[in-house]
Amino acid sequence: MWLSSQVSGTVDVSGLPTMTPEFTNRQEPDERVTLYTTFGYPIAGGSVWRIIVQGQIGEGASTSFAQRLMLKGLIRALDLTPDIVSGDLFGKRISGFLLNPIRGERIQIELAGQRYVLRRKSKRSGLFSCKVDLPASQLVGYKTFGQFNQASVQRSVRESRWEANSCPVLLAEQTGVSVISDIDDTIKLTEVTSRRQMLRRTFAMPFEGIDGM
Repeated sequence: MWLSSQVSGTVDVSGLPTMTPEFTNRQEPDERVTLYTTFGYPIAGGSVWRIIVQGQIGEGASTSFAQRLMLKGLIRALDLTPDIVSGDLFGKRISGFLLNPIRGERIQIELAGQRYVLRRKSKRSGLFSCKVDLPASQLVGYKTFGQFNQASVQRSVRESRWEANSCPVLLAEQTGVSVISDIDDTIKLTEVTSRRQMLRRTFAMPFEGIDGM
């Protein structure tokens, strides 16, 4: 399945010259819902699918002094060049650290053609998480290759517009093969033994898989 968000404004991370230490505060609210890749599994003998919905809501209308200081220190410590700092990759990786979380927001999502209001509001951190149960019959026409084809999430129940901001929801069938593995330096090259190189790979370099994995 795919989740997409409706917000009153979005954070532009397509290329971030504004994400330098000289970043000036924006005047207009810039709200965004970020959805995390998640999963679903069958319950009630397979007649119902339980979907775990997870994400975060925040706004980036302004950055605090602490955020600016953090950003400036990171750029200096990692010796990042201006072209890296202004590029898409660094902008997307760092954007979540520059958002101010929104607390107490009730999120509405759309799954397999139906809309649901999550019971739990966003926390102080802006994070939200909730379980949504769908009848298996409702997934007909949406379920493809272990995922839903399309889904959406709305910023709050008061909003009326929807904007694409998708992430997949993986479906774990009742039978199959599961692989449990470490990620860093097992599946993905992280170089955790070097803090500086680990941070460079986290914020400024494309993810690179381990040969053979």
